Amino acid sequence: MKLTDLLAEKRQAVLDRWVEHIIAGYPQETSNFLRSQKDRFSNPVGHAIIEGTGAILDGITQALSHPGQAAPAVSGYLDSILRVRAVQGFAASSAVSFIFELKGVARSVLGSAAQGPGMNAELTAFDKEVDRLALLSFDIFMQCREKVLQLKADELERQTFRLLQQARLIKSQEEENKENAPEGGKKEEGEVTR
Repeated sequence: MKLTDLLAEKRQAVLDRWVEHIIAGYPQETSNFLRSQKDRFSNPVGHAIIEGTGAILDGITQALSHPGQAAPAVSGYLDSILRVRAVQGFAASSAVSFIFELKGVARSVLGSAAQGPGMNAELTAFDKEVDRLALLSFDIFMQCREKVLQLKADELERQTFRLLQQARLIKSQEEENKENAPEGGKKEEGEVTR
């Protein structure tokens, strides 16, 4: 039996264990919530994890089934998981570690069936695909982290400007225009605008 067939046969068991590993990485209260709340609107993080891991595993299986063809696009699913982790302040290594955990989870669930003849080459291909996705995950996470930091910097700049404005240490563009306008806001006859 091929590795892709084993992964298809044991898909749900692999996903259940993988999701459990991911959720276990959160604080106890959060992980309890993620486990218990199944509604996608009440628990968008849990939904993103469940939906994303399924698509990622399917993408890996498809890439292994059709070597040499373009790997399916899973970056959107990675993004939905990693964007939340960037906002939550995860370190890059912690944020992308869930991808690497798939290797151990798959081997554990597949057990001795993954030790059959010819499996070493297939497991190596599986590991390479997981590694490729881990590198992609790191790039996605860093883009999300940069965006979060830029949003924080922009907000800090706006707050600083408002504080300086309230302290009358800086004037808004509107106030500058009013001060520089001729009295009454109208031009005198013969006045030239430069």
